[in-house]
Amino acid sequence: MATADLLLEIGTEEIPAGYIDGALDKLSGGLQAWLSERGFGFNSDEVQTFATPRRLAVRIVEVQLEQPRRTERRLGPAVKAAFDAQGKPGPAAIGFARSAGIDPSQLQRVETDKGERIAAEVTVGGAGLADLLAEELDLRVLLQLGFPKTMRWIEGDDFRFARPIRWLVCLLADKVIPLRVAGLEAGRTTRGHRTLAPGPVELASTADYESALAGAFVVADPALRREQIHEAAVKSATAVGGILHEDAALLHEVAYLLEYPTAIMGSFEEERVEQLPAEVIITAMRSHQRYFSIEDGAGGLLPRFLTFRDGGDHGLDDVREGNERVLRARLADASFYWDEDRKLSSDEKLEKLGRVVWLEGFGSVKDKCERIETLAVELATTLAVDVDETLLRRAARICKTDLATEMIRDGKEFTRLQGVIGRFYAIEAGEDPGVADSIREHLYPRFAADRLPEGDLGTLLALADRLDTIAGCIRAGFLPTGGQDPYALRRQVLAVLRILQEHDWHLELEVWIQRALA
Repeated sequence: MATADLLLEIGTEEIPAGYIDGALDKLSGGLQAWLSERGFGFNSDEVQTFATPRRLAVRIVEVQLEQPRRTERRLGPAVKAAFDAQGKPGPAAIGFARSAGIDPSQLQRVETDKGERIAAEVTVGGAGLADLLAEELDLRVLLQLGFPKTMRWIEGDDFRFARPIRWLVCLLADKVIPLRVAGLEAGRTTRGHRTLAPGPVELASTADYESALAGAFVVADPALRREQIHEAAVKSATAVGGILHEDAALLHEVAYLLEYPTAIMGSFEEERVEQLPAEVIITAMRSHQRYFSIEDGAGGLLPRFLTFRDGGDHGLDDVREGNERVLRARLADASFYWDEDRKLSSDEKLEKLGRVVWLEGFGSVKDKCERIETLAVELATTLAVDVDETLLRRAARICKTDLATEMIRDGKEFTRLQGVIGRFYAIEAGEDPGVADSIREHLYPRFAADRLPEGDLGTLLALADRLDTIAGCIRAGFLPTGGQDPYALRRQVLAVLRILQEHDWHLELEVWIQRALA
């Protein structure tokens, strides 16, 4: 049977990077499901997806151009209702035959569990793919891709998408399929890079997609863009005598921010490397500006960063200067926070936690730390964990003190350093190293595949903290629902179970939830 490749591209304004993976999976899955439901075979092992900030595209290869024909039996009304007393077809039989596309003389009689009924053997299928796509593929339905936020941009049309759709492409080999949505009709015209080749790009066929866009300064394949970005980053880091700080999540995100990546190496004040913990510098660069860090090969950082612009190599000096200016401001903020926070002792930070509400009606964060202390000591006894009780109590009391610091209260990118920066502050304040480590470790695991706490202090605090959170949120009425879990209680419960399984510890969880509720 003849086959051809099917290409669908949705051209848009810039879609947020975090939206793209899920949307692309749903677009590809929805199109494949539509074909399968109508009997059109295709090579499922070779389905290709493409994405940039301005486009989502799927190419399904070797799609059958015609539905397979098959014969199926359709059941009609009961025989006694279909024929008159003389055995001639009545209105019911004639109407059924007409709906089946056959002459009444071709009707059959079959026995069923509901008695004798008339039936018809009909041939179905045989429709052409191009015709069915044009007639039945509803883009308004297919493009419901589950974006976290959507928008409307056409007055009088309630269709919603992550960003306004600006063009559509739908080709079956070299034939245009005129699908319609949001006031647009699909054609064979895509668009090149917004600044380097902003004009239309004509596609002769589905096979031309990647090469035609490459000629218009668009790398359509996100895997290829990631590879290009990584190679350029490694090369640039080596050129300044450093090593790229590997960050797979950042690399993945940056690849969805660009269509034509160009590397830019920048620098910042060398004294910041000596003044601030590496984690603070990396966070400032990564979270605020999506910069890559450069290591010195000895466990430290070089006063360098690597970023990528979406475009060619013209005007790079101006772009570099702008990026450096922004980073200098962020690092200046971090240095101010770092200096101010270290002026306070751990106990002074703890007192400030008494003014930070944990849950409305359920006390302050300082109160929570006191509950964690009680639970942690009881857990150590029950689980026979050999720890210094004095250190355990101290660790519990100050495990949340970084929430009272300027670095974490900043409300921007540094908030994700909770625990990490708390450990540094505890070391600076002269706390026991094990206590300092537990401040960072008690927040593990932060997500499903995250590491578990390693030290006994951090492990006990992690259990006690989560038991307290689960109990408090349940008592406050914040139970998870099918669609919402704002306090991540499922994740808290799974963290408890992972820790218990890892250590082969056994707890009567109902008993311990009751203790936490008390």
